Amino acid sequence: MRWLTALLVLVAAPMSAHAEIEPKYYAEMQAGAPEAVTVKVTEVDTSVCVLWCSKQSVTAKAVVTAVERSANGLKVGDAITIHYTHLIPSGGWAGPRPIPVLKEGETTVAFLRLNKRMGYHPAARGYSFERVAAERVAREVPAPEPAERP
Repeated sequence: MRWLTALLVLVAAPMSAHAEIEPKYYAEMQAGAPEAVTVKVTEVDTSVCVLWCSKQSVTAKAVVTAVERSANGLKVGDAITIHYTHLIPSGGWAGPRPIPVLKEGETTVAFLRLNKRMGYHPAARGYSFERVAAERVAREVPAPEPAERP
């Protein structure tokens, strides 16, 4: 019986390491992003994926078309470069939402953070290029209030 318990722990442990993130946490990451802008993607370069790769490097060039907030003074018309790694989930993936690969020509919201050496990178993980829908956050069940003691 002990060996069965040990086997279950070994099988379940890696699964728990990659749990999905609740929408409210993505919304908090978006709210905390130093840069919240809308961009038009002008160019996308991805690393070549040969056979069984699980990650892909992405470099996207974009032009800022609207600014919600910017800690670094981004303005409409500024050209920026965004660097990140796209996770290619395997079959049966259960984990945080991968950052999508941007498409050339698309216009999208972008929640970003600036690294002085490496440029801009996503600040809200898998929701860095899409707003978390308010109804997804609202569906989160709030924690019950503690009962008052007499």
